[in-house]
Amino acid sequence: MPTPPKSLRPISARSECLPQAVFERADFERLAAALRTLQGRFIVSINDVPAIRETFDGFAMQQDETTYTIGSKGALGGRKELLIMGRSGE
Repeated sequence: MPTPPKSLRPISARSECLPQAVFERADFERLAAALRTLQGRFIVSINDVPAIRETFDGFAMQQDETTYTIGSKGALGGRKELLIMGRSGE
């Protein structure tokens, strides 16, 4: 299987959890904090790695698989994706 482009490669192996040079862990911590105060429904789709699960602990989560094709020379299938969901009042 080809190596994903650097922009899509999780950096969890390098002690982080997000696509390199896009977001930092603190960005996701701020997102989780904002979602905890949200008055309404939401769904977030993101790479399924332990640090993401830690950051969004307490939310409903569902694991899925996806295929990345944008920016790649071929489909990068079988990637774990995490759906994080919430609804006001639950």
